[in-house]
Amino acid sequence: MKDFEPGLAPYLSIRVSLKFAVILILFVVFYVSLPPKEALAQDAVTPVEAGESIPPVQVTKDSGDSATSSVLKFVYGKSVRDGILILPYGIHTQTKSKSIAHNNCFGLVYNSFSVGTFINSFHERTWYLVAIRNLIAYHGFGLDYFAGVLYGYKGKLATVSGVPFRNSFLFKHNFNPILSLDTWYELTDHIQLQVTYTPLVVLGGIKYNF
Repeated sequence: MKDFEPGLAPYLSIRVSLKFAVILILFVVFYVSLPPKEALAQDAVTPVEAGESIPPVQVTKDSGDSATSSVLKFVYGKSVRDGILILPYGIHTQTKSKSIAHNNCFGLVYNSFSVGTFINSFHERTWYLVAIRNLIAYHGFGLDYFAGVLYGYKGKLATVSGVPFRNSFLFKHNFNPILSLDTWYELTDHIQLQVTYTPLVVLGGIKYNF
């Protein structure tokens, strides 16, 4: 799909991106505000027998360093499993038709890095190299993020309405940054359903874990 709709599309795309960012920030704040399990165990009330002296209360100095450390630890995330990433289908969020494009995205994941290729919206071969980190994994569901570079757009992203910072040097050349969120669900120990969101594009497919 080569054509991009004008009008309100850039503002709608930015609003969607901001919603994702707000949700992620709220989750980080909630996550780091939870006391660790060790602290909960220490706070448990132990009964004092008759005649036994009560130990003095130890007051610890609360510091913002621990909160900062928790945020950085959360953002850094955890490593992901090696495997093969297959995302053959995509939708552009700002087009009216919402027709499905065959991007044929294929990549290899090793040691929390992924390298792969896909057909971009201008029907040209594009390559990517990203780091993948896991933020959440709970009862078969998960949330990862991809951060890295694209090669192959030849500066054409600078002409697409709705791309954040499209008028900067970031998108006027053949190397461009990429940051995306990836949600997944484990069907089996080896098969994951994948939905990846990056500004203006949603990709879907599977990942085969080794």
